[in-house]
Amino acid sequence: MTLNPASVIAGYEPIPGYQLRHRLGAGGYGEVWMADAPGGLQKAVKLVFGTLEQAQASGELKSLRRISQVYHPFLLSIERIEIVDEQVVIVTELAECSLLDRFEQFRRKGAPGIHRGTLLEFLRDAADALDFLSQKHSLQHLDVKPGNLLLIADRIKVADFGLVKDLHSHTQSMISGLTPSYSAPEIFDGRPDHRSDQYSLAVLYMEMLTGKLPFDGKTTGEIARQHIAKAPNLEALPPADRAIVGRSLSKNPVDRYASCRQFIEQLAKVKNPIMVATHPVKSIAGQDSVAASNTEIQNTVTSPAFNARINFRSPIAHQTPDHQWNPARCLFIGMGGIAGDVLLNLRRRIAKDSENPFTVQDHCWRAIDTNVDALEKLVNVEEDCALTLEETCALPIFSPSEYRKIDSTLFSALSRRWLYNIPRSLKTEGVRPLAILAFLHHYAHLKKSLDAALDNLTQQQGTSERTSDPVRIYLIASLHGGTGSALMSEVGLLVNSLLQSKGIRDFHTYGFCTAAATLNGTGASLASAAGLASLAELQFMMSGEHMYPSIHPENALEGPVRVKPVTSLALLDGGLYGDNDDAIECVNALAQAVFLDSQSLCGATLDPVRRDDCQQPLGWLRTVRTGKLNIANSISPVKLARWCCSTSLANTLCFLTGTGLKSDRWSAVQTPPASAQQDPLCSAQDSLQSELPLSPARHQRFSTFLLRELGFCTSDDFNESPISQDSEEHSLELWRKRLEQRPDAAKLLIAEDLRIWQAAVSKQIGLRLFNWKQIEQLQLHAIEQILDFSEIHLSALMQHIQPKLKLQNPPDDLQAAASQYCQTLTVAYMERLKRYQAHGKQIAQKLEKWCDSIVAETVLNESEQEVSFNTLPIPLQRVAERVNNALNAKLQKLITPIIESIAEPTELGVGNAHMHEGTVAEINLKYMLNLASDLLNRYSREGDISDAVFQNQDIEEEFTTQLKEISSFVSNLSMVGGDADRIVIGPADQLELIQPFLQRNSLHKSTTLLPTSCRLGLHLFSEATHVNLPALIATLWRPSSDTLRLAERLHTRVDVEWAPVSGLLELLAVPEETSTDPSAMDTSDLTEGTIPCPSALPLPTGSMTGTVDGTLPVQAP
Repeated sequence: MTLNPASVIAGYEPIPGYQLRHRLGAGGYGEVWMADAPGGLQKAVKLVFGTLEQAQASGELKSLRRISQVYHPFLLSIERIEIVDEQVVIVTELAECSLLDRFEQFRRKGAPGIHRGTLLEFLRDAADALDFLSQKHSLQHLDVKPGNLLLIADRIKVADFGLVKDLHSHTQSMISGLTPSYSAPEIFDGRPDHRSDQYSLAVLYMEMLTGKLPFDGKTTGEIARQHIAKAPNLEALPPADRAIVGRSLSKNPVDRYASCRQFIEQLAKVKNPIMVATHPVKSIAGQDSVAASNTEIQNTVTSPAFNARINFRSPIAHQTPDHQWNPARCLFIGMGGIAGDVLLNLRRRIAKDSENPFTVQDHCWRAIDTNVDALEKLVNVEEDCALTLEETCALPIFSPSEYRKIDSTLFSALSRRWLYNIPRSLKTEGVRPLAILAFLHHYAHLKKSLDAALDNLTQQQGTSERTSDPVRIYLIASLHGGTGSALMSEVGLLVNSLLQSKGIRDFHTYGFCTAAATLNGTGASLASAAGLASLAELQFMMSGEHMYPSIHPENALEGPVRVKPVTSLALLDGGLYGDNDDAIECVNALAQAVFLDSQSLCGATLDPVRRDDCQQPLGWLRTVRTGKLNIANSISPVKLARWCCSTSLANTLCFLTGTGLKSDRWSAVQTPPASAQQDPLCSAQDSLQSELPLSPARHQRFSTFLLRELGFCTSDDFNESPISQDSEEHSLELWRKRLEQRPDAAKLLIAEDLRIWQAAVSKQIGLRLFNWKQIEQLQLHAIEQILDFSEIHLSALMQHIQPKLKLQNPPDDLQAAASQYCQTLTVAYMERLKRYQAHGKQIAQKLEKWCDSIVAETVLNESEQEVSFNTLPIPLQRVAERVNNALNAKLQKLITPIIESIAEPTELGVGNAHMHEGTVAEINLKYMLNLASDLLNRYSREGDISDAVFQNQDIEEEFTTQLKEISSFVSNLSMVGGDADRIVIGPADQLELIQPFLQRNSLHKSTTLLPTSCRLGLHLFSEATHVNLPALIATLWRPSSDTLRLAERLHTRVDVEWAPVSGLLELLAVPEETSTDPSAMDTSDLTEGTIPCPSALPLPTGSMTGTVDGTLPVQAP
């Protein structure tokens, strides 16, 4: 039996005599079960997923062998280690609970964490065990966390030894399976120290005591960088504890205590420490104390890790959106796998949220990749925002034999050794020169594709009267991918060349790239080297000091030129390289940044600033971060009820008419997302508001299913047997009834077929995956398919099934009878479709009048402000969702009679079709408004929502929380310092609401406010330049000398004398002199007992395997 989450169940015996009872816990590496053991005992059994050939199981077994001969009263005893079908099974003593469970018990009683005295007693035991491992056996646990400290008879036992490492081993490798929140900085470099577990114990102590962690990162990459470079936030600890914990959290292991026991003893010496509040405290004057203390100091933020200063610049002058700013059409070019996902995400955002009057189709798109399968996924994705085939450009890599047939001058810019080192997968596998190989091979195809896109873009731009901005091109990639990092410069140069050839001089080419943190290991070092090589090449070209030859022989006569591939390059935090969750978050963040830059005033406002910064060294390099603010406003119950009613009406109207909400006619009607906790971009309702026709594939799937249900199967269906025997019998039975000569049966058979048809249509209406118009398209296509079937396949089908029909009263001409039946059925379907269209239009007109009435009432009451779902307090958002769901169910009753009437075809003399007027008449605008009000009152009472929530009396405290985020909002990559522009983008009414708070805290001197539509929401956008590039590289990649040499070999071209990659570590952009008065610096991040890091991190040394990703040689050619 294979050990995986699906197959392991209660009652299973992984080892004879050990029967699993119930699961105690699970993780990515395995599961722990309570089991009945021989002798009536109960034990804990850990099942490690994967076979011994896989890293997780082999690593666990290796660690267990290290610990198997180690005995200590505070180490969980390992009783058996068995290999079952090449899988590891571990039997240990059974604990009562974990320290995490005990922590949760204290929390449920209202305490912030475990009582300090009790906690120290527990941690004494853990410290004894950890010191025993370190001092007696030179072992480090490396995964000290609350879940791995188990309680037996009120004593702690350290458990889970899957990461135990021998400190005498000099192997330097990435340690997978670690828990980033508790890991010491040196762990991320693969260089554990005998004081690494002490660091984890200090993090654990703070969390179990206060419920707070010293680092608040949201992603694995962000947490890793904070451990490496940021001072911990120890404000939640008692003041007397901060210096002690701060020492144990020193970045340099040498600065920590000599042992875990010494750390705990130092804490025990503190008598009666005073705990601090962990929530905001208001002053007597009613203003938050944070605002009072931070006055006049928010224009600078200090990054303690590098003693680097982040200077927030003055607000940027900008235009208002009223008839002054006209958006531009854009060309979005994504290079590589991550960039393709970003393009898809970006198209969703533009389709749903954009204030820009342009649609997805008004912009131009190109997804470029050497991975053809990845491009096919972008085209075949099941949604209307999928890219078309013309919007993709594949640059496949071929085998070496194919390139030997090509004139060698084509690849003169590339080292010939890459022609003979192509992986069998025919993918770049992170090796940048292979992407250039594909670029050169498919140069003509790529140039033609980009030229067509630019022609389309410039023609639309020239004919539009609504745009005055320059042409905007966005290049999107990852610094670490083999395709994106290599093509960023060359595609930028090609686009610029094409625009110049068309006589276009007014354009901006902006690069947006992700930069991820890496751990040690061959694959991660390759990713670091790719990032280094990409930045080195961009710096070489962006400096304007070097001549750059054309890469393709057809442009060789033009000679070398000084050109810049992009106007500027923005780096976004990519999290931790190789982490799937961080990769998903990275795609969302990159799409949001490009969206705000291209579809709001943000990009146009920053254009002059970027142009000026580019005149300075490294001014072309920027770091960007975006975020969303949720500031709730007050609202009356009457207004909220009317808003709920209007959104439900508008949603149903959109469903019936097949249109979105971009019309200004119902601009006051704002549709809430499906859930306040979900990303509306991922909703299954996306296609409801789409005006796009359905793809042929969608039509064909519906028609094929429906025709099979009606028995319209071709002879090939039977011969190739793609359908089951039951389906064949079903088809034969239907045709047997249709062709039997019984005069009284014809109309009944038509009615039955109509019901089959209607069941399929009703299912689509109920699911609401498509709007009313799109369902009409499905039906019309199905009718056309029946006509085609009658002309093409019917004769062959009759010949095939005639021997099997065994008719008692066969018609004289079987073919003619079948054809006549198809014609009659087609006429019936067309009549049904007309009735479907008429009834849908009738109800749509009724709902349209209701919406107009609500909007008219809102316009007359000029004092009322527009309602946005995102501005409601969270309790009201939940109530509003419940009200909307109930109203939607009631409105469904308007659609149900249509379905019922269609199923009763009166024109054939069967049944008595009629609209259930009695049911519909009960529902009118007054009824809906009263129902919305009653539902709102009922759900508010059930949720104990008082009038204070509607008035949002806690708005001061909410603003305080939001302001704290605004004041220090910069990119995680900006911790190394620089000059930052801070922008808040949102509806004018919300900007007016926050402006007094910005002024009170002097944030108005360094924050630009940009008005935008209500649907876009309230967003933060921070962009920093004059970045300390050496410190940034040290923070992200900590390159060894071997990584730097590898980066040199990953340069894309051999015909360019690149500057040494190591030169990046010497570059430092120096902004204008600013005051260094300590009183002007924010020291909120510097806590008592912490030691700031040095101004630059050390660059560790190490050795590589001598291969690129283990497959390609990296020796110099």
